[in-house]
Amino acid sequence: MPVETYLGRGLPGRLDCVVDANPPVSQVVWTKNERPLAADAAPPPSRRVHVDRRGSLVFRVVSAVDEGRYACAAYSPLGAGRSSTTVRVYVRGDDLPSTQSCISLSVSAAPFLGFIDQNNSQLPLIDSCIN
Repeated sequence: MPVETYLGRGLPGRLDCVVDANPPVSQVVWTKNERPLAADAAPPPSRRVHVDRRGSLVFRVVSAVDEGRYACAAYSPLGAGRSSTTVRVYVRGDDLPSTQSCISLSVSAAPFLGFIDQNNSQLPLIDSCIN
């Protein structure tokens, strides 16, 4: 691992744990600022940070709280391997604005499939925003 790396705020990120083990690694444990990272009980797709099957630390969306010093240690059936070199993670970039997609669809050909308000104005059939 490099001595330092930069991750983009609001974007996915990944730190790889490069190990050479025989027998193969059965578990990888990550530390942040010399403390073990807490396991998240949620299933992997909804976890903010999780360890994938290759032992990489995966950030679903990087945030400022992810800055720190990270290291990984690999374990095999024969015991613990040595910890990796510590990598200092810096988070850079502006917070991404809240994305909002709006849909507005109206049907003006007869027959009208929308709504008519009290002022006899046609209202869209669909008018919604998705955050």
